Amino acid sequence: MKHEVLNNVDHANLMINSQFKPGCGFDFNLTSVFPVEYIRLQSHYPIFFTHDKKNNFYQSVAMLGFEENENLFLES
Repeated sequence: MKHEVLNNVDHANLMINSQFKPGCGFDFNLTSVFPVEYIRLQSHYPIFFTHDKKNNFYQSVAMLGFEENENLFLES
């Protein structure tokens, strides 16, 4: 990945992708969450804890869908 300073000449046509749909990086059924987010998330998303056996650590995740690459919050 190459980093560079943005300027209005070289990056005049650069825009933010505001399309929240599958294929644009939003088609995941789980996403990592942090304890500071639990209070706001728990009323909208089920929160689970997964265990990484290889590295022996636990991680909290919010479930967005039941199937692989399914995000029900994009479909509703």
